[in-house]
Amino acid sequence: MARDPDDPPTLEELRAFCEGRLAHYKLPSRMRILDSFPMTVSGKVRKVELRERFAGG
Repeated sequence: MARDPDDPPTLEELRAFCEGRLAHYKLPSRMRILDSFPMTVSGKVRKVELRERFAGG
């Protein structure tokens, strides 16, 4: 699903791609395009920081 970075997929396109591959309750309800993820020193994604930054939509 590689795309041009200047033309990111829409939420509807992402949901259409996931339908049939994921259970209906796992389909994304919102989407945010990021340039990069916050990382730890060991190179892991800081999920706690993502939750704090984007909680509530």
